[in-house]
Amino acid sequence: MAFCRNCGAEMEENQQYCVRCGAQVGGENGAQTVSDKKSELNIGMLVWSIINTVLCCNILGIIALVFTILANGKSEEEAAQNLKVAKILNIVGTIGAVLIVVIYVFLIMIGMAASL
Repeated sequence: MAFCRNCGAEMEENQQYCVRCGAQVGGENGAQTVSDKKSELNIGMLVWSIINTVLCCNILGIIALVFTILANGKSEEEAAQNLKVAKILNIVGTIGAVLIVVIYVFLIMIGMAASL
């Protein structure tokens, strides 16, 4: 299975052009194999896990980082499951950090209003 590098649509290995966007397959702008797509997803999830660990929620970020790293040596099905768990952990950690910042700013505003 291959994917168009331009729009990400699924393609057959022997297609010359993408049916969705019309991009030519071949060369540097051609089809992307499933393993290429998997490695790109791993890198993106790895970066998100590191950012989540440093800036948001340390515990969830570290666990997501472990799941992302463990996905590399697994079969496609197991890797997809590990990356799904890492994604959920990263989403929860990021949303939690945003909520904490919003509550913190709200409490500061209440404190400033009370001191006036």
